[in-house]
Amino acid sequence: MKKLLIVCANGVIAIWFFLLWCKMMLLSSDMPINITYDEMKSIVLTILVSTIITILYVKIIPGNNLYYLLLFPKLLWGFSMTQSLIYNYHEYDTIITITGFICSALIFLVLFLDEKRTSVSSKILS
Repeated sequence: MKKLLIVCANGVIAIWFFLLWCKMMLLSSDMPINITYDEMKSIVLTILVSTIITILYVKIIPGNNLYYLLLFPKLLWGFSMTQSLIYNYHEYDTIITITGFICSALIFLVLFLDEKRTSVSSKILS
């Protein structure tokens, strides 16, 4: 039962980061792109708070396989970031996509380091 709850929580986190990417795409979908400073500030703050909550979740729950479900949103953030950097759409759009990609990469880094720490400690104990 606990494993099912962890899988459901991982799914909710992956869907949340996908929805954040969708919101960023909606903000930057008009031509010409017209993102205000307040919109940029609110979505960057939402991404940062979501990342902090996800990192705390990863630290609390050992043996988490969240990286499987976060792979798709991370790829979307990465493709959006490269497009923003290549085509220079709007400075706020670029800031949002870079923040989203860095935060998703940070979650992957914490997951990797936590998995590495868990495997090393289990080898030491056995």
